[in-house]
Amino acid sequence: MAFLNYLLWLFFPKRCAVCGKIIARKEDLCDTCQQNIERIEKSCAVCGGTDKNCECRRFVYRFVGCVAPFYKGENSMKMIYNFKLHGRLDSAPFLAENIYAKIEKYYSDQKFDIITAVPMSIFKRIGKGYNHSEVIAKALARKMGAQYKDLLIKKPFRKSQHTLSRDARFENVKGMFRPISKLNYKKVLLIDDVKSTGATLNECTKELLFAGCEEVYSAVAVANVLGIEKK
Repeated sequence: MAFLNYLLWLFFPKRCAVCGKIIARKEDLCDTCQQNIERIEKSCAVCGGTDKNCECRRFVYRFVGCVAPFYKGENSMKMIYNFKLHGRLDSAPFLAENIYAKIEKYYSDQKFDIITAVPMSIFKRIGKGYNHSEVIAKALARKMGAQYKDLLIKKPFRKSQHTLSRDARFENVKGMFRPISKLNYKKVLLIDDVKSTGATLNECTKELLFAGCEEVYSAVAVANVLGIEKK
């Protein structure tokens, strides 16, 4: 088995999720990226920001809480771009592992009935071949021994969120999602790759609550933390 693993690594070497450097199969990041990745050490369990850059003083969200292992910076976003735009789906277990560590720390007393992901429009899903948020959510569900299920549908033909201002994002996302059916889950864990303003998570949460869910918690791989984002 060890020889087979060596052959697999020889012909299909594992690469750092950030810089692409060849690394050992048991690793996820090279030593340099492991040291430089923008980790959130202490965070607010509601907005996902750091203790010193909490958004709760300025904004009110519909979800109970949001946690994230990384804040938005050069290395973390390069990792996300490689994952969602360049097909580096092998990074999903690493992202799920780090999200899970935050869930264990901040949501340890919660028992989730279901895990779901922010959906992608059907046309974009067909063109891309996968929903990156769903890939992370399913990896997390396996890690937690929990059930994953699609609960929302995204309507097509809307402006991309990343081109808009904060206020415009909250306006643009209105009516963008709808539940697949009437729901009756007590606690839902909603997963996305990045939280920039929280507009998408907030709108998804609204629809889940209107459909019958009692509480929605959220978790993302990377959060845009006010005041410390690296360009």
